[in-house]
Amino acid sequence: MRPTASAPENPDIARALDHLTGAMGVTVGQHSDVQDFTQASLALTGKPPSPPFDPKINAIASADLIWLSAHDHDGALVAIQALKRERITGPLTQHLDRQYHDYYCDGEDARIIGHAPLVATVSGEIAYHGDLFIAQSQRGKGLATPFAALIQLLAHQHWNPDWIWGFIEPAKVQRGYAQKIGYTQMAAQGTHYQGTPKGISTDDWFVCLSRAELQARVGVGVS
Repeated sequence: MRPTASAPENPDIARALDHLTGAMGVTVGQHSDVQDFTQASLALTGKPPSPPFDPKINAIASADLIWLSAHDHDGALVAIQALKRERITGPLTQHLDRQYHDYYCDGEDARIIGHAPLVATVSGEIAYHGDLFIAQSQRGKGLATPFAALIQLLAHQHWNPDWIWGFIEPAKVQRGYAQKIGYTQMAAQGTHYQGTPKGISTDDWFVCLSRAELQARVGVGVS
């Protein structure tokens, strides 16, 4: 594990780190080893990562993974999140039809029957943002907003992806959480299932952020 460096050539990342260290009182680490992420997930949540980040299901190269940890003044782990880069030639709908069927649909008890139209607009070099967990002791303090902004800025710096995307629970979307952590485009019930998939909600909203939208935020800062 290594601390995230506030590179002088990227003042946006430096500002985000300063805000997290000063206002939020946490020390952030940037990592790329999926096995370490598994250990961090187990330590913070008591569970392994979700299937997209589970090394037992996926072989994820370190060059295609960014994950962040946050520790409080006492050294306790209080937050994690991850981004996984993939390159797809068709729309994300086709990618999810294959990948999410393998992750969540067991036999013929459940299957994917469609997606929100927004999902089909996402293609190219994409980065899935997920497994963002904040310890109970830190919730309600505003940590998620700058923490998520930082990993999006890091993705922009290292990968410059066409899209960053993910799924968020409906209750959080209704509270404005998706917008707070940087997502400007969203669609209810992002993936449609027949039957009951295992390990995923059928009501989750699809959220995404384009390269142009992220670029427009660079230089604005986070708080």
